[in-house]
Amino acid sequence: MAILAADPADFKTKSEYEWVIYEYIKRIVANVTATLDKSQPIDSRDVDEMMDWMRKYYRLQPRIPGMACSNILDQIAKVGPYLPKFPDMIRWVGFDGLRSEDWKSNEYQGKTYPSLAMNIARALCKWTKAHPDADNRQMGMVLEWAERVRAAATGDDELWLNWDLAILLRKMGDFQHGAELLSSVIKAKRNEHWVWAEAGRLYKAEQPELALACFCRALECPAESKFLVRVHRELAELLAQQEDYVQAGLEIAITVEIHQKEGWSIGRELEALITRPWYDPSAEGAEDAKSFYAKHSSAALALCFDIVETKAASYLGLLVPHTPEETRPGWKPKPLQRFAIKDAKGRAWSLVGPGRKKLNFEVGSPLSVVIGRQNGEDGETIVHVAVRQSGKRWDCLEQGMGVVVREATDGKPAKLFIAGTGDEIGVNDPADKSLRAGDGVRFGLARNPKNDRLDAFNVERGELPDKDVKLVHGQLRRNPRGYAFVDDAFVAPALVDSVDGTIEDVVAVAVYGKHPKEDKRTWRVISLTAAV
Repeated sequence: MAILAADPADFKTKSEYEWVIYEYIKRIVANVTATLDKSQPIDSRDVDEMMDWMRKYYRLQPRIPGMACSNILDQIAKVGPYLPKFPDMIRWVGFDGLRSEDWKSNEYQGKTYPSLAMNIARALCKWTKAHPDADNRQMGMVLEWAERVRAAATGDDELWLNWDLAILLRKMGDFQHGAELLSSVIKAKRNEHWVWAEAGRLYKAEQPELALACFCRALECPAESKFLVRVHRELAELLAQQEDYVQAGLEIAITVEIHQKEGWSIGRELEALITRPWYDPSAEGAEDAKSFYAKHSSAALALCFDIVETKAASYLGLLVPHTPEETRPGWKPKPLQRFAIKDAKGRAWSLVGPGRKKLNFEVGSPLSVVIGRQNGEDGETIVHVAVRQSGKRWDCLEQGMGVVVREATDGKPAKLFIAGTGDEIGVNDPADKSLRAGDGVRFGLARNPKNDRLDAFNVERGELPDKDVKLVHGQLRRNPRGYAFVDDAFVAPALVDSVDGTIEDVVAVAVYGKHPKEDKRTWRVISLTAAV
């Protein structure tokens, strides 16, 4: 095709040639992206042909900025990381080669898409990852583009460009600036292993202890082992640098096991670790890996919260949220994890954790939970849970005593009276199915922070409390309206009807509870039997 024969002054012909070049490049990019989607290596002939068309485009002396130029840039940005001369192309176009609309995000069918400038900036950052031999001039040009685009970015576009830039800055040795940008990604993606792994790489040079915490946090995040293999190896390298050879040996052994499981070759980096004179594949004396991660990872959470604290907790099991009146089709309530912690005054509070995979803990197990908070916000987030070796079951609940006031039925839960407070609370599934109204019980208590309501756990049979509960031997004084009294304790009609009408001498269990209509407390019989 004789593009060079065109008269540069012929506006119409040049414009047609620009769009012809665009169509050819578009077809090549489609081939390359299809190859990448199949996880296959790119055909070098596609790259060579694309570069040939770009050289023809350059010699054409095209209109820049222009619509054809923007469309060509949009295509090559899709495969930019795989083009050896991609930064040179963008340098040739320059900032002024983009139209004003190329700096703005686009909306199509209700969805918002990144601007062309954003796509170019991210592709340039990814190019530096794919080309570790990039020189300082190329790195500087990429950084200049990314910073220029980031100044106008918002929302997810800014977040992902921060991610790309943090990696670039780490490679350039600007750890402080990289850490500043990475912090926003950590806060948004704190349950993703890849963000913590990158944080570990970023801090490894200047803050190795923080890097250790970040790598440990990465290995606590949910992910298949094959996606964590690099983190295991990098943690092993860091531990070896700190002369913790035994623990490093365990991480090497885990890495080797994953390689063997996936059928991968050992690789140069792992081979270098295996051949170290201190390496012992048995890792005898190493701390359990999960326990080691849990011990060190909490320090990393300071990167995504203003306040991070570790609290003793008891596991309360699953909480199934109430189904809202209006739900979308197919909606199902997602069970949440529930824990109890104590405050400085010894009061127990229930705390709901985020939706996560089911924890393999028995209800009542002693745990440690890591809680994160942001300054100026009331909410708190459970970001990590681990076994607390020194704890006892249910040790983070307040201890309570009381009496069963209502047995469980098909439609209603059992109800307990709490001695000391006068409160009555429902219990859906007491462990002891033989409990009956009037039986003394002991249990643990935790408060709901949203409404200060008390909930009971681990209900067990116990003695009748001395306070607010009494056992009365006396005469049942019936009233024509159906109710009765024993001593000064009121007996409801249903309870009166539970004994033979000829019986006068009775044994009653009464509680000093809240009056149903008045703001006071009064004695009420909850269990009634004939005196022997």
